[in-house]
Amino acid sequence: MSQPTPRAPINRRALGRALSRLADASVAEALAVLDGELAAARPAWRCGITGPAGVGKSTLVGRFVNARLAHRRRVGVVAVDPSSPYSQGAILGDRIRIDAHGDDAELFVRSLASRRAHDGLADNIGNVLALMESQAFDDVIVETVGAGQSQYEVRELVDTLVVVLMPGAGDLVQAVKAGILETGDIYVINKADRPGAKEMVAEIASVLRHPADADDWAPPVVLVSALSGEGLDA
Repeated sequence: MSQPTPRAPINRRALGRALSRLADASVAEALAVLDGELAAARPAWRCGITGPAGVGKSTLVGRFVNARLAHRRRVGVVAVDPSSPYSQGAILGDRIRIDAHGDDAELFVRSLASRRAHDGLADNIGNVLALMESQAFDDVIVETVGAGQSQYEVRELVDTLVVVLMPGAGDLVQAVKAGILETGDIYVINKADRPGAKEMVAEIASVLRHPADADDWAPPVVLVSALSGEGLDA
């Protein structure tokens, strides 16, 4: 039985430089950066991780990355951090929770500042994801900034959208149910050890739209603890 052809290693330096150029490029500049790269690209499975600030998206992404690497997947992560409206700077701290696996040859993590974008994403994010696919990633994970009711543009860029929520966040369901709560493929209630976690699972499940056709996807609501690993297999 023939062995699969090994993939070329990730060209980290070239990819990093190209992503830096794309981050604030004009349309013409973006096309110049992408020229010649997309011919070799193949579609990756794109997974968006979104939800309000403070629900543990970055910690969850770190755990998720570890699980995907264990299945011999090549994983690219684009983590978007909010830019200051005053200094325009960004801390770019999301990758701190992911870089525990930073020495894995099959993992590439890039933080991007949101800059002028106000949809939980970053400037030129569509081009960024297209460029990532030129490096033969199996999975490309997109972590948005803290998102709320109307910030669901990531839905148009990914194959699977995971909406992360947590118990004890006030009237959170009311705050998001007319927006991102209608767009998810999977709903994760993080911080399972908090009071009210199981009740929130039931509350989210009760407000989700159920498919009219039995063959359509019915979004599951999964209770997890990203810190302890509880529920992550599900």
